[in-house]
Amino acid sequence: AAIYAGLLTTINPGDSTTNVVIPRISIPFQVKKTKLDQLAHAGYVMLQDKARGVTIVSGELATNINSDYDYVSTSIIISDVIQTIREVADPYIGRGLNEATTAALNTAIESALQLKVANGSIVKYGFSVITNRTVNGKGSLTVQLTIVPAFELREINVAAKLALDI
Repeated sequence: AAIYAGLLTTINPGDSTTNVVIPRISIPFQVKKTKLDQLAHAGYVMLQDKARGVTIVSGELATNINSDYDYVSTSIIISDVIQTIREVADPYIGRGLNEATTAALNTAIESALQLKVANGSIVKYGFSVITNRTVNGKGSLTVQLTIVPAFELREINVAAKLALDI
């Protein structure tokens, strides 16, 4: 558990723990592939022996059936995007809430999200900066965000065809 928790801190947004080799450990017994998949789908961190070493079966999370956050990669991406928006928005706290401030923040968020697309952690995004009603002299903004994460590669299928000549 400690090794996996430490591994989570090293995963880049857009990547997953699926199929990552865990060095210097061994597993005491083998579990059939079907059981590994069932347990991983239930949210258990399962390990298997491969030629490369002991690997993590899947970066799935224990979520309910309607959750959008079924995989570690999705959670890491969303956490990274939200943290980035908080960092980008921080310099605007304490400034006057007017159209110029809102437009500047909108541009800063747009630039930060374009970088996320460029580095491959997200595919598309949509957002809007909404000015909330000022209450007791306290102004606030809401950033509504829609993200299309870079979904992780989960399987590779191979099709073979026999021929006399190509």
